[in-house]
Amino acid sequence: MALNKNFAIEAASQSAAALNDFSTEKLYEELALRMIVVRRQPALAAQFELDIDENQIPRPPIDELVAAGKRFFFFWNRELYKFLCEGDSEASKEKDRLFSALLGDSVTAQSIIAGILVGSFGMSPVYAVVVGPLVVRLLLVPTEKTLCELWKEKALQA
Repeated sequence: MALNKNFAIEAASQSAAALNDFSTEKLYEELALRMIVVRRQPALAAQFELDIDENQIPRPPIDELVAAGKRFFFFWNRELYKFLCEGDSEASKEKDRLFSALLGDSVTAQSIIAGILVGSFGMSPVYAVVVGPLVVRLLLVPTEKTLCELWKEKALQA
């Protein structure tokens, strides 16, 4: 059963800040490492925070980890796109909330994305908290820049 979205957003916000400083490659790697850990201990999937003792798990080469993390991310990225951009009125409310948060605070946007993934799709929190920063970094931040450029252009015409 999916967690309540508001609860998931609150819980994700605590973990999202810690991942905010990770590079994109490190986020993909983290996602793949979490997949390995959860495969060995499925109960850990219900957590947003996960301490990974890299000495206790088999560690494939970094490029393999990054590739696995990318595959996982791109699957869920497509699902989020369909939900937010092609979705119904419930998705529209989530989209408005997400873009409002993005213009103010990327950690909040990351948390909202994680909450949507957990609450609407039933994604395990342990993954959702890493997918959130990737979506913001790779898709929404560039959108914000485009929006601001268009806004500036329109404002100067007036």
